[in-house]
Amino acid sequence: MAMTATALSTIATHTTAASNAGPSLRIAYLTPEYVTEPKFDGGLANYLSRITSALSGQGHDPEVFVSSDRDESLEHNGVTVHRVKSVVSLRDELFLKIVKKAMGIRLHSAIHMKSGAQSLAAAFMRRHQDQPFDVAQGSDYGATGLCIPRRRNFAFITRLSYFRPFVRECTGAELTSDHRMSERLERVSVQRSDHCYGPSRRIADVVRQRWNMPVEIIRPPVQVINGERPEDDSVFQEQIGQKNYILFFGRVCRVKGADLLANIMRPLLEEDDSLHLVIVGREQPDGIVAENRDELSPLASRLIHIGRLPHSQLFPVIRNAQAVLLPSRIDNFPNVCIEAMQVGQVVIGTREASFDELIVDGENGFLGSIESIPTLTAAVRRALTLTSSEHAKMGEAARLTLREFVPEVTIPVLCDFYRNVIANRRN
Repeated sequence: MAMTATALSTIATHTTAASNAGPSLRIAYLTPEYVTEPKFDGGLANYLSRITSALSGQGHDPEVFVSSDRDESLEHNGVTVHRVKSVVSLRDELFLKIVKKAMGIRLHSAIHMKSGAQSLAAAFMRRHQDQPFDVAQGSDYGATGLCIPRRRNFAFITRLSYFRPFVRECTGAELTSDHRMSERLERVSVQRSDHCYGPSRRIADVVRQRWNMPVEIIRPPVQVINGERPEDDSVFQEQIGQKNYILFFGRVCRVKGADLLANIMRPLLEEDDSLHLVIVGREQPDGIVAENRDELSPLASRLIHIGRLPHSQLFPVIRNAQAVLLPSRIDNFPNVCIEAMQVGQVVIGTREASFDELIVDGENGFLGSIESIPTLTAAVRRALTLTSSEHAKMGEAARLTLREFVPEVTIPVLCDFYRNVIANRRN
């Protein structure tokens, strides 16, 4: 990496001094997911949607290159999006078959990751030759910088979004050959960049220690909602109505602690016959909701599962909950926490998953430990005992916390970071 961490430290820490002075930037974002794709609704996709919209609104020219099932370009919220079809070469298909037959090893994810990175890089370079970019940004997730040329006339930056080894360890997943190769590809991709940054201290510290790389911390832009966003409460009215409930939303997976919900909530459901647990989101993999129902039996009828919802239908569900429970094992400045805080909701999160970078326990939310289920149960109980005025006060404190991360503050910081990396590469 060309730039030291100290050379850029003031960019990430002294946000009040940041300015958007300087020429507008032409920026490419290479990503395995974006909100234009039907099966992607994770934090990276939503982050890129927010940041490209904010950059465009401040006079910059961002474009998105996303892995897709087709090749086409379109406009989404005023931003050009290039959907890029990922094609596995015949050579790689043959390699997959030989390795599986001769050694019994499946490398499906790694080979498809490599193919996606190749396709994204090729589409980006064609566009760059036609209309040059000042800087391109990829993510560690999906190894999107793997095939970016080493000799290039633009800066390349990686945003840390996932850090696969840490996720695997936190969830207790087996280290297969496929995992090992995927993790190696993502590390090589990050190492090809001029510099990298992440949104949370948690992930930044892990990458610094394990990969011995400098990592800046730059917070994502957050739009504080003041009631101007259109909402549709039809799903809320039909499936929840007047019920008293604690809400979990987002990806229903073990990384997000969705498999722990029944254990956390059972004592509270036993204490209060009117209380329900509502889960909103897509299961990954299938079966986690069923596991929670089995764990809650005979209280399983008070678990309500609703699939993925658009934001217009999701926000009424968030707003009317008693509190939002997000027991993540690992997270990276969690988008779901931000969305709940946006509407003034009280969030219960985990200290180990960067929620403590957003929540001050007892002031704008509550914290527990993923290592101790009783602490999370106790945190939910504290939320349930709030009076309506105390709940409103805490929710307003949550909303005010997000003012530190509005685009007017965070986008100039990011652009100054980009300009420094660009200048360093040119020199």
